[in-house]
Amino acid sequence: MTKQGGRTYSDCFELGCASIDLEGIPESQTPVLKARRRYYQTQPQTNFESVASAKSSARDDFRSDDFKVGQNRSVSIGGSVTGSAILSGDRNVANIQFQPVSLPAPESVDIRAELNALHEALAKLESPDRRKIENAFADASEEVNKPKPDKDEVGKALDRALDYAKKAEGFASVVEKLKPHLIKTTAWLGENWHKLLSIVGLGI
Repeated sequence: MTKQGGRTYSDCFELGCASIDLEGIPESQTPVLKARRRYYQTQPQTNFESVASAKSSARDDFRSDDFKVGQNRSVSIGGSVTGSAILSGDRNVANIQFQPVSLPAPESVDIRAELNALHEALAKLESPDRRKIENAFADASEEVNKPKPDKDEVGKALDRALDYAKKAEGFASVVEKLKPHLIKTTAWLGENWHKLLSIVGLGI
């Protein structure tokens, strides 16, 4: 038979049936390949037993290739992905759940007291980044003590401190202590910093 794209018509037929089967369409057995005998042929080129066998083999090849593609996918990530789902593939499903919270009024928050409480809770962690955590809290405290503190600067410093802290062994053990203080701190910082809540499994 004449070849199409490096494959015979028979090969293309078998691969087509395999594709239908892989899509879950029940009519994968319905298509029929009909070959017209040419004047120079003494026997038809299509042997239906061999076609059935080839179809089965083609399906296995397709499944194998699909599996290999799934295994070789890679994902590159920049920045923090806390509270996010990263999916690779066509049939993946992810569920992410946060505990919803209500924030107090910003003016009701004593930000100095809340930063001190957060600092105290994280001070108990054994971390190779202890100095970086301390420096971040020092930056945050310095900013809140200004006559007109820049809330974004405080948020950036706190984000840095928490990013280092969450890598420390035992961070999970202090999460419950952090939650009430981080809720109040986030309320004071404003909506640009609601993302900090995801670090301790909270959300708005």
